[in-house]
Amino acid sequence: MNIRKVGVVGCGLMGAGIAQVAAQAGYDTIAHELNEELQRHDHRQTLSSESIT
Repeated sequence: MNIRKVGVVGCGLMGAGIAQVAAQAGYDTIAHELNEELQRHDHRQTLSSESIT
């Protein structure tokens, strides 16, 4: 199996950390927050390995 993309649902402490590590390892990474209140404040973000410095 060849993993090319990682999706993380929930961007709390653990989810954000998983997304960060996956992106830094070179995987195309998408993080999505399901909490409706956070969605209304547009706290969702897409991460890619190119966006991590």
